Amino acid sequence: MARLKPSEEKKLRALASIDPRIASELEKHDQLTARLSDFLAQQKAENRKARNRELMVIASCVAAEAERNEKFRAGLTELLNRHATRQTDRNFLITRGWEIKNYENENSTSATPSSAE
Repeated sequence: MARLKPSEEKKLRALASIDPRIASELEKHDQLTARLSDFLAQQKAENRKARNRELMVIASCVAAEAERNEKFRAGLTELLNRHATRQTDRNFLITRGWEIKNYENENSTSATPSSAE
């Protein structure tokens, strides 16, 4: 099915007031467009829900492992120190028992830890 150009649709809508057959077809077109938009919105919502569920499952597995494994927790803390950049997120993590350092916006990409002097 070819898409109508805006100029073509405008002409057809003008003709629809004269020809009931064109009006009927335009109504079907509008209904189909609305159904397709609804379908697209549903797909987006389902994808968003699936992504959120995926993140929750992964996060719960990571949190469970961090509770049991000190080395893993230390690595995760380092990861959080690197990637949790919003101060409100960092403050929240601190209240939950994570030992997050004060955030310093460093542009260096060195792999050496700052505490190894």
